[in-house]
Amino acid sequence: MAQASVPLMVASTVFSVGSQIQKGRAAKAQADSAASQMEANASVARRDAHTRSQEIVRQTTRTMSDAASIQAGSGFAGDAASTRQIARIGGAGRYNELAALYEGEMQARELITGAATTRAGGKSARNNAYLGAAATALGGAYDYASKRPAKEGT
Repeated sequence: MAQASVPLMVASTVFSVGSQIQKGRAAKAQADSAASQMEANASVARRDAHTRSQEIVRQTTRTMSDAASIQAGSGFAGDAASTRQIARIGGAGRYNELAALYEGEMQARELITGAATTRAGGKSARNNAYLGAAATALGGAYDYASKRPAKEGT
């Protein structure tokens, strides 16, 4: 009976070790995939922010041009108050443009940091699986050695 259980014990240990290693590799692959997606999303966030900022510039330029046209048509072309108002429009537009770029960059950095954390978590899961596999292999070796009949004279 003991003779038949030894190969089963060895097979069980080998399959358990292989399973743990495979789980660790799968966890790392999944983490790497998620991290790659987060990095791609960071690029999209930057690109979207740039697009938003360009739209703000376009709208600001048009608003300033419209205001200058109205100013010229009203006969107040050289009026300091209306010129200051057009400058304020330009300043607000520049602020909004930079704010859009900043928001996109912060979102991208957050995603990149999350990607790095996800990758590190995947490596950790893989390493933990390897350690678990090693512990299982050692436990299996110990069980095998403890069930093995002792030699006489030792």
